[in-house]
Amino acid sequence: MSSRRYWRLKRKGSEVTQPIPRPVGYQPAEIAPDTFLIRTAFAAAGDEMTMYQSSMVIRGAQPILVDTGPAAASDLWLDAVFGLVDPEDVRWVFVSHNDSDHNGNVVSVLAACPRATLITTSPAVARMTSSFDLPYRRMHWLNFGDTFDAGDRTIEIIDVPVYDSPVTQGLFDRATGATWAVDAFAAVVPTEDPPAFAKDLPQPVWEGALRGLGIAANPWLEGVRPDWFTPRLKAMSGLGPTVVANAHGPALTGTQIDRAIEIYDQLPGTTPPPGPGQDSLDTLLTTHHA
Repeated sequence: MSSRRYWRLKRKGSEVTQPIPRPVGYQPAEIAPDTFLIRTAFAAAGDEMTMYQSSMVIRGAQPILVDTGPAAASDLWLDAVFGLVDPEDVRWVFVSHNDSDHNGNVVSVLAACPRATLITTSPAVARMTSSFDLPYRRMHWLNFGDTFDAGDRTIEIIDVPVYDSPVTQGLFDRATGATWAVDAFAAVVPTEDPPAFAKDLPQPVWEGALRGLGIAANPWLEGVRPDWFTPRLKAMSGLGPTVVANAHGPALTGTQIDRAIEIYDQLPGTTPPPGPGQDSLDTLLTTHHA
C-alpha cells in the first residue's frame, strides 16, 4: 500500500491534487524489558523504503517517555504511547533536543500527563520556546553524566556520537542497558513490514543504509579528526549497551552494535555526496502528477 495520500486544494474555484506524505504507524516493538520502540514513518525513496521517526517508552515503576514524536503523526503517536501506559502514570518526559520530530507532541504530552516532569537542558528549552510555551516549574535540567532515579532504575544522560542539533543528549538505562542514541545510526527500512531490529535486515542492505545516511546526515564529519571522533564512539560502547535504539533506524543488538560503531568510525574525512537538487524535485513531481 502506498504511504501517500492525495489532498485536494481548492484555488479560485479549481482543484489541484497534490501528493502529501502520510505518516504510518507500526506496532510498538519491545526492544528490552518494559522498553518499547514507538515507530512512525514517512515515505522515502519512491515508497519502497521508509524512514522511521521513532521514540521510546520505558514502562517501569515511574514510566518514562523518551522523545515525543513528530507532530505530523500526532494521533498515531499518542494512540501508540497511551496504549502502553496510562498518561496519569507517566512521571518523566525526556526530550533529547529541539528538532520537531523529537519534540513535536511535547505540549500535548504534558497536558495529558499531569504528574510528569520534563527532562531536558537549558539550551534545548531556549530553542524550543520559540515554538512552545513550556512550564518551567515542571522541568528538570540535566547535563551529560547526570542521572535521575525513576524508582526501579537509574537513568543516565549521555553524549551521542553524531547529532544535527548541538543541544542533543542521549539516554542510558542502567537497569536494562537500553540506550537512546537519538539521531545516530539511522538507516532506511523497507516500507512493507519494516523490522524493528537491524538483525532482521539483510546485512549488506543494512550496512549500506547505515553508511549512506551516516555520511549524508552528518556532512560535518568530513572535517572531523578521527582521534576526536573515535573516543566518542568508544564512550557509547563502553556503557555496555544491550540494545541501541534511535529515531531513524532499526534497533541494534549484539554484533550489530559493534558493526555500527566500526562503520561510523570510518566516516570522519568522508566527503558527502551533493544533496538532491531541482532535477530531483522535478522528477518527484513528474512521478506523482499525471
